[in-house]
Amino acid sequence: MTAEEPFADGFAALAEGRWEQARSAFEAVLARDEADTAEARFGLAMALWWLGENHACVGQCSRAYALFRASGDIGGAARCAVWLAITYKSNFANFAAANGWVLRAERLLEPLEPGPMHGWVRVARAYQMADLDEAEALTGWAVQIARAAGDVDLELTASAQLGLIRVGKGQTEAGFALIDEAMAAALAGERLTFDTVVFACCDMLSACELASDISRAAQWCAVASDFVSRYGCPFLYAECRIYYGSVLAAKGRWDDAERELTTGAQITDGACPGLHDRALARLAALRFRQGRLEEAEGLLADIGGGIEAEAEASLLAAAVSLARGDAPAAARRLEQRLRHLQEHRAHLSAALDLLVDAYLDTGRLDAAAAAAGQLTAMAAAASSRHMAALTAGARGRVALAHGDGAAVSWSAWTSMRRCSPWPAGYAATSTGGKATSPPCRCPIAPSTPCCARWP
Repeated sequence: MTAEEPFADGFAALAEGRWEQARSAFEAVLARDEADTAEARFGLAMALWWLGENHACVGQCSRAYALFRASGDIGGAARCAVWLAITYKSNFANFAAANGWVLRAERLLEPLEPGPMHGWVRVARAYQMADLDEAEALTGWAVQIARAAGDVDLELTASAQLGLIRVGKGQTEAGFALIDEAMAAALAGERLTFDTVVFACCDMLSACELASDISRAAQWCAVASDFVSRYGCPFLYAECRIYYGSVLAAKGRWDDAERELTTGAQITDGACPGLHDRALARLAALRFRQGRLEEAEGLLADIGGGIEAEAEASLLAAAVSLARGDAPAAARRLEQRLRHLQEHRAHLSAALDLLVDAYLDTGRLDAAAAAAGQLTAMAAAASSRHMAALTAGARGRVALAHGDGAAVSWSAWTSMRRCSPWPAGYAATSTGGKATSPPCRCPIAPSTPCCARWP
């Protein structure tokens, strides 16, 4: 066997999704004297990621970066930096490290003419960015540069991410059009790397959760399951269960949701801290819906420092306070969080919806009306059925507090019409002068948020 054969075998195995063979081939290359090459390290890192060995993957990719830099290969170093940035965000919820790697990639590419690698850096920068307007601009630029250069992997990855961003902004139809197109092309094999399928699937699942679109999530998961069964991917396997479980919970299928979320939490424990925290946050939300408040609080206490999971946990903690009758504490927590959520529309709308009830329970009717007004303004700028239902419910509760029965009935009807089953945020209805709320398995008083609301 020549010295080049294991090296070539490794990349051939990567291209075909044979991860164990790729790992063995690259390890054989690196075991030889004076064979510590950047490409072999990077290839080994890719194989390790697909095998679910995330910590080892980061170690190998970091070593590959150093070797690329030492050899003067700017493109190779930037490629490693982008991969490390995305991995630190998605697998470890380490946004500081991710930001550092994005900055380093940007610095490396400064002397070069804009090309596909610049697009990948912008995708990495925009990934999970709270400022959706800036994220849209960065990702849109990446789509354009990808199409101009004929880089199909970048085009499909950036298109899916752009779709998720637009769903997050309330432009659900336009967003899902981009996501569906990217999913179809990636799963059909119109890409050079398997990573593109993972990126597209992650964005699809995130968008379906934001829009509570259980049908689309189920349909695409059925298609993607063949991919996972054939090629394996612990990250995607876990993420599918976590996001799909969240959608099931939002639709009231609690037993199915518990199965998916529990599985997601188990397989990410110790292997993928970012996803594990996300699973715990969603499982805590399910416990809240079920009225099992102490268990929800216990799960919240186990969540680490990931930004996304921490934001969800903070909102849920406020909902628990409200459910326990401590509206002032809930209002304080939500007021403190609002300034950090201005660019994250999904979390901001959930926070404002909760804040309406916190203010109503403390007798601050004007403040409740103002919070409902903010929610109304957000819904007016979006095309989201979920946000429209949330707004109608909030306005109905404020109208009820002011004794405006006609407005209550209109808001309740609008809320029910736009979201099925019962919308996030119950809308009270006027029946013989008495307010009633929809049936709820959660033992929470009607004057507090219905368990069907969060997140």
